[in-house]
Amino acid sequence: MTTVIVLDGYPTTFDRIIDVLRTPRLAHDVVVVNSVDVMCVRLRGALGAVGLVPIEVSPADLSRLATAPGNRGRHGGVIVVTAFESAGEMARAISAGARGVLLLDSPPEEVMIGVRAVAAGHPFVPPSILATLATALCRLACAHSKSTVNYALTDRELDVLGLLAEGHPNKQIAQNLFISAATVHSHVLSILRKLGVNNRTQAVVFAQQQGLLCQGHAALGALAPQPTGGPVG
Repeated sequence: MTTVIVLDGYPTTFDRIIDVLRTPRLAHDVVVVNSVDVMCVRLRGALGAVGLVPIEVSPADLSRLATAPGNRGRHGGVIVVTAFESAGEMARAISAGARGVLLLDSPPEEVMIGVRAVAAGHPFVPPSILATLATALCRLACAHSKSTVNYALTDRELDVLGLLAEGHPNKQIAQNLFISAATVHSHVLSILRKLGVNNRTQAVVFAQQQGLLCQGHAALGALAPQPTGGPVG
């Protein structure tokens, strides 16, 4: 039986996921707590326990929770529950120590696979967001390690810039990001203005030079979704 500890009291709620975990045939022990401190204690006291936390948890608290599981963290861990639109927040959560990610609308099978994977000490990311999250993680790593100047690009503009670096036209970028081509065009114009360049090619070259993109960014498109989710890092 896997112990699943749910952190309550935040705007993001995931009652449907809790209902899935409480299905009799799964035999999960689901415990709801209302504070990070209590959750830390619970995680330390249960081997292989899995913590479900909302995306609003601060990086500092998430880091505390990520180091709390018993057995020196070899089994169990924290899963962040969020919406698809929060790719940047998901990347920061993974960087802070979360072992997995679930979406608010993850189907029951995905919830079960994710909890089992993390309970066994493996990372889990839903296949539908694997490439998107990898891109966000790459961008976050580059921002920490290379970029020394703040060009005030928004998360969405960085998404567009990354896809520009992969050679996608506006129409394809719009499809990938679920926005209109006109919105993409607007983002491209804003990127050119903020970076002080005249065209898309200059924008990509400048962004690579300034560490706004990973040098291997184009390879991220090869991260194909896998049937049962995939590892991060």
